[in-house]
Amino acid sequence: MSDDFWGVEMSGEFKMSDDFDTDLATAFQPNLDDDLKQLNSELISGEENGIITLELGDSREEKILKAITPVSDDDMKKIIPTWGSGRYNKRMELNAKIVTTKINELKLNLGCGRKPIHGYINIDIRQEVNPDICMDVTHISNKWYKEVDQILAIHVLEHLPPVRLPWSPKTYKDALKDWFIALKPGGELYISVPDLQAVIDHWNVSNSVMKHKELKTFLHGGFKDQWDIHYTTWDLLALTNALEEVGFENVERYDWRKTDHAHVDSYEQAYLPHMQKETGRLMSLNVKCRKPDGEKVL
Repeated sequence: MSDDFWGVEMSGEFKMSDDFDTDLATAFQPNLDDDLKQLNSELISGEENGIITLELGDSREEKILKAITPVSDDDMKKIIPTWGSGRYNKRMELNAKIVTTKINELKLNLGCGRKPIHGYINIDIRQEVNPDICMDVTHISNKWYKEVDQILAIHVLEHLPPVRLPWSPKTYKDALKDWFIALKPGGELYISVPDLQAVIDHWNVSNSVMKHKELKTFLHGGFKDQWDIHYTTWDLLALTNALEEVGFENVERYDWRKTDHAHVDSYEQAYLPHMQKETGRLMSLNVKCRKPDGEKVL
């Protein structure tokens, strides 16, 4: 992809890959506000064309949506001359995949840490990680009641205890109930936790003298702050039982490569040896489930 892909110079280092969606997501990462200011001014000759409206006070994901999703076939004919690469024939993939968040969808990324995901409202209790909303992720149903389309909780559940503690008054089951309430009927929960079975398997086969150091973070947490402690361990059976007890259905593993945020190197993609995603062992248990269409009283 050339620097003038958008008809403007995109800032930041950028390397071309074979995947258009990854290219696009990467292109939007650096200096998003400035790039979209330029993009907006380049792609429209005036609001009367009705191509794009961009309010700079919007959230990151809203800026991307407003800059891309509303573009129609007729508008593309006006835009094509400003594009340097000629790859506008990929617009359908662009709309359908990398900007998968529909205008009316509400998607939450709970415990986002320093890995925010475009198209989601990124929520964390730690203000220092600069989330979109700073709040306790076990209380989201107070803000969203039966209206969330999708919840993403990557390496969150293990940080919640099985019983209420003075310093941690919410249990993992309290959190699952809260998320169940927040989801609309038919809404989906994508949940990722360290995989206990993978830890056991790695311990049994690894000859690394560093294997205790490699595995202790998956079992105990990183202890980087008061929140970075693991209280529970999970395998597929235990997690399935916990989800079904709350009321979720269709519990199954999911492939992180097929998600709308696969371009983000999240803990869903935790492998040993580190970063060896093709030949290593996946250390995260990635499970999705849905809230039934019918009403359930918890």
